[in-house]
Amino acid sequence: MGRGFKSGGFDFRANNRGTFATSNEAFEFDDEQATNFEVGGKFKLGSSAELNATAYFTKFDDLQVSIFDGTLGFNVRNAATSEVKGLEIDGRWALTDHVRLNGGMSIMDFEFTDFADGQCYAAQSDSRVQANGLCDYTGLSNQLVSDFSGNLAIDFDHQIGDYEITGLASLFYASAYDAAATHDPLGRQDGYAKINARLAFAPQDGPWEIAILGKNLGDEIIRTYTGDAPLAFSSFGRKTNYSFFGQGRTITLQGKVKF
Repeated sequence: MGRGFKSGGFDFRANNRGTFATSNEAFEFDDEQATNFEVGGKFKLGSSAELNATAYFTKFDDLQVSIFDGTLGFNVRNAATSEVKGLEIDGRWALTDHVRLNGGMSIMDFEFTDFADGQCYAAQSDSRVQANGLCDYTGLSNQLVSDFSGNLAIDFDHQIGDYEITGLASLFYASAYDAAATHDPLGRQDGYAKINARLAFAPQDGPWEIAILGKNLGDEIIRTYTGDAPLAFSSFGRKTNYSFFGQGRTITLQGKVKF
C-alpha cells in the first residue's frame, strides 16, 4: 500500500469565472491525493523464461485535470473521486541461444466515480450537461486510457564468419480511447496496431554497423489529441475541432562508426 499527494494551487489562466460564484471557487484547485494497493510477483519458468505480474487498485481524491475550454485557455479542476484498477503482465523467453521473445500486456479500468464539473465540448446537448453549463463525467474514463494494450517483440542474432546480423521486430496494440479530454465523440481513436522492425549488419565487436529501421510499417494514422478550435463556437456558432496525429510510416538507414 502507498499514499501520495500533489499540492493544489491557483489557475489564473482559467476562463471559467462565469460558472462559479466567487473568484476562489473559479481559480483555486485542491490537493490531489492517491491511495494505491498493489500485489504482484516475479516467476522463473525453467532456465530460459521469466514472468512478472502485478494487480493494482488506485483511488484518487480530487484528481487534478486540465481541459481546454474551447475559448481561451485550459482550466485546471478537481475530479472529486476516481478509481483505477488493472493488471499488468510482462515476460521474457529465450527460445534459443540466438532468438529471444518478450512481451507484455496491460488491462486497465479507469472510472470517474464522482466528477460533476467537467468541461463540456462545443455544442454538447446530451443529458450530461448541467444547469451551470458544465458536464457530469461520472462513470466515464479518462483521456488517452485504453482498456487493453500489449506488446510482443522478437530479436535475434546470427553469425556469418567474422560478421553478425541482428534483428528486432515488435508489435504494439492499444484498444480504443478518447483523444479529447471532453469526451467529444469526434475525438475517438479506434484500436490500432503498430509494427516496428530493425535489421543490422556489422563485424563482431567491430568499429562500424549499418542498419535499416522501419517504424509504424502499417502506416497507422493515430490520433493523439483532439480539442475544440478556439473561439469557433463561442464567436461564430460553428463547431470546429483540431487534432494532433502521430507520425506515419518511416524508413531510416542508419550508420555507426567508432573512432
